[in-house]
Amino acid sequence: MTELMKPALFKMDDFSKINEFSKFNSIHLNGLKILKRPHRSSLIITVDIASPEQHSNLQHLRYWCEENLDKSDSDHIFHITLGYNFKDIAEDIEPEWKKLEDWIKSNIPSIVLSKPIPMLFTSMETFIPYLKVYQEHSRMEPK
Repeated sequence: MTELMKPALFKMDDFSKINEFSKFNSIHLNGLKILKRPHRSSLIITVDIASPEQHSNLQHLRYWCEENLDKSDSDHIFHITLGYNFKDIAEDIEPEWKKLEDWIKSNIPSIVLSKPIPMLFTSMETFIPYLKVYQEHSRMEPK
């Protein structure tokens, strides 16, 4: 199943629109570990940079972050989501939808990188409440 998982980079725009940055979608993640402590979490991602292409993709990602994120972003809840793009899975395997949904929830987490604490969302249901809070917070800010 691992070969079906395609890493993708997303940025939230206009409070509800999520844009995919396709040039980063070939970064291969080997491992993911989340260390949870009181009031603090750490996110450890292992990336295969054996090939020059992987190293180049990571450099592009690093430059994009430097150019697009600054100190003012620390007030926002969402910045970058590095997750899995699993559009092709339904075409490649044919279990019942419930089994597929359960498999996705347990095997393909969405990783939301935020400042100061990384958050892990295993399904859209857990993501939506945070999105609503973000939207309400953004509407209350003076323009």
